[in-house]
Amino acid sequence: MSQRHQFQSLRAQAPLPAGWRAEYSSQHNLFYFVSPDGSKTWTDPREGANFEPEVAVTTTASHDFQITRSGTNNTARHLLGDKPGSPPHVSPLLHGSRISQARTETYRNRRRQPLPINRRHCFCFHTRSSCCKFWIVFTVFLLACLGVAAYFLWPRSPNVTISEPYLLPNVSPIEIAGSSPSHASTASPSTLVLNMAVDVTVYSPNYEDIYVNTIHFMGHLVSPNTGIDIADAPINGLASNVNFRGKHTTTFTMPFAVTHEISTATVFSALVGSDEAINAVVNQCSATGSKLPISYTIQLTIAAISWTGFRPSTSGKAQIPCPATAKSLAGLLS
Repeated sequence: MSQRHQFQSLRAQAPLPAGWRAEYSSQHNLFYFVSPDGSKTWTDPREGANFEPEVAVTTTASHDFQITRSGTNNTARHLLGDKPGSPPHVSPLLHGSRISQARTETYRNRRRQPLPINRRHCFCFHTRSSCCKFWIVFTVFLLACLGVAAYFLWPRSPNVTISEPYLLPNVSPIEIAGSSPSHASTASPSTLVLNMAVDVTVYSPNYEDIYVNTIHFMGHLVSPNTGIDIADAPINGLASNVNFRGKHTTTFTMPFAVTHEISTATVFSALVGSDEAINAVVNQCSATGSKLPISYTIQLTIAAISWTGFRPSTSGKAQIPCPATAKSLAGLLS
């Protein structure tokens, strides 16, 4: 209801002169007043305030009538055929004038209001919901792409197996480095070296080729009597710059050496009795076809994941062939 209607509604609630009453027209959204003799008017009889719209003209069959103020209301109402109990007649032209005036006032009110700010969310969206939907879809898509990339590109640990150790051709299977055992000292030790090799087979489950910086073959000679690693008889082998093709099997030869350091000048017979490593080699190699037990670990340093500190490895036990008979070993160490 407009301010004018609210004002008239409030005024209509005030006491009217004797015999007068106020009625509400739902068609026009206005109050009209009924006099004691039953005539109806838009004019408030209490103060003479006239809220009737401006002048409007309607045409009948052969007469023109102009409705202005309350003075012509009775004539217009009579000519237009108002019935008792109905509000004063408003011609279509008069009603159209009210609608036009209301539209004009609405337009003026809109012009007085500040223009709405054309806000954009996320730099390019008109609504916040569109922005949220876009970022949700984009995030899901990005996570899916990262998941697919990680599945195909993240390095997987290769499967590593080794063959039985064997003696290298054209390489001395046993040798003494440094001083002879009978003249060994802490400053100038004597080192027993057993040269061996294994064939390492690696299957890469990765979709991309994997570049391996180094492959370490580590371990110890194992005591045949106790089954415990002999600490002063380590095994070491190293391969560098190996490329494993994706979804392929790669085989290469890994040379390694079993070393044992003798730092006290001792005769061979005394070494056999006091040195666990020498005792194991002599006893195992006394019989034809015997082998020396070893424990080993193969560790890979992969360039792509070396920064994480993770180095794939595999461990196991194997047996190496005797590099020499007990007799030849005795002659070598004497």
